[in-house]
Amino acid sequence: MFLEYILEMMKLAKYEKLADGTYYGYISKIKGLWVNETSVKKCEKALWEVSEEWVLLKIYRRSVLPVIRGKRLDRKSVV
Repeated sequence: MFLEYILEMMKLAKYEKLADGTYYGYISKIKGLWVNETSVKKCEKALWEVSEEWVLLKIYRRSVLPVIRGKRLDRKSVV
């Protein structure tokens, strides 16, 4: 379930090239979840890692995770 949830999050990822030549990546449905890297590939990898950490932190804090593209994840699904 965890992997499926992250995969669905990544389907919502958006990438923009900034004026300084770096890339800004974010998950459109998750406020504050973003990365900045030197290439799209690095940006995607960093965004995946940050997304995993964000989900684990939310679970640790017993926060409710949003439904992402029809996928729901709760603490019981991960622990």
